[in-house]
Amino acid sequence: MQDTCGVHNLHGMPGILGGVIGAISTGFAEIAFENDKGALVATFKALAADKRSISEQGWIQLGALGITLVVSILSGALCGYLASHVGKSGEGANDRFNLFADDGHWEGEDGMDIDYNLGETIKQVETTAAQHENKIVDQQEEFNEEKSESRGEDDEEKSQRRKEKRERARTRKETKKAKKEAEEKA
Repeated sequence: MQDTCGVHNLHGMPGILGGVIGAISTGFAEIAFENDKGALVATFKALAADKRSISEQGWIQLGALGITLVVSILSGALCGYLASHVGKSGEGANDRFNLFADDGHWEGEDGMDIDYNLGETIKQVETTAAQHENKIVDQQEEFNEEKSESRGEDDEEKSQRRKEKRERARTRKETKKAKKEAEEKA
């Protein structure tokens, strides 16, 4: 089930919580208004004519919450049913238009079609980030080499550093390759 706009969290749960707390606070309203019965009667008009007690008013508010939930669940189910059966192309029972595609309303960069396959996009972003990270590491190593050359290291130490650098680059490539193969299997 999709709740793309957060209706459940923004309206549903706060509404239920407010209804329950409202019913409970109404049931205990006599305690809060014990010194001012006029304000209590002004808040709950049915108390003025002695039609109901404050306890009954709390139960009525809880019942109203129940009725609201029943109406909202039934109307939501009806709307969901209608939305799931709208847009048939008529060519087959399972052949429906994709109601969640916005291709007709939006264009990608340079007139390209919108790509809904985010997995590929994420892989491209990760690959680009790894390339930049490798570039930064290589630049740092070059800087360190230049710094060590200026201090006058001998040729043997330089060749050892170059071997280590090549080994680290090879290890990074192997790690990237293994990660890519693991993603392709998944």
